Amino acid sequence: MSDDTLNLIPEDPCYVPDPAARKAALEYLREVTPRAMEHQETISDKPLFYCAYSSFESVACKSCKAPVEMDFWQDWMNHDIEAGGPGFDLSIRSLPCCGFEGTLHDLAYHMPQGFGCYSVEARNWFTGPISEETVKRFEEILSCPLRVIYAHI
Repeated sequence: MSDDTLNLIPEDPCYVPDPAARKAALEYLREVTPRAMEHQETISDKPLFYCAYSSFESVACKSCKAPVEMDFWQDWMNHDIEAGGPGFDLSIRSLPCCGFEGTLHDLAYHMPQGFGCYSVEARNWFTGPISEETVKRFEEILSCPLRVIYAHI
């Protein structure tokens, strides 16, 4: 059986909201995804990778939009996880396409993916994508911009 997950992570991969905000976000998630099989939050000391799994299509340079070679990206992922797992170090690298400097989190993923020390998640919520209005409300609750990640496992 496959699963579909909705993850909301802060754009700052090291940001973890305060306990009251996290509690409010989890309550709001339950309100907007009442049919979900599971609601949870994840907190880690180092950023974890939140991927789209089978919905993952490509990764590109955020600056010039050139495709990032999968071997280059995988080597970078392996380096950052081996540097002190669990979690990623998110080392800064210069991309060969245009010299853009950033971390794995700074790349342009299609479908959206990212890294974070905090996530709030609904599993098998069965209602389709959440609205921009809902995302904005989560951002207000958590006091930060968010990245929305839909994963099909």
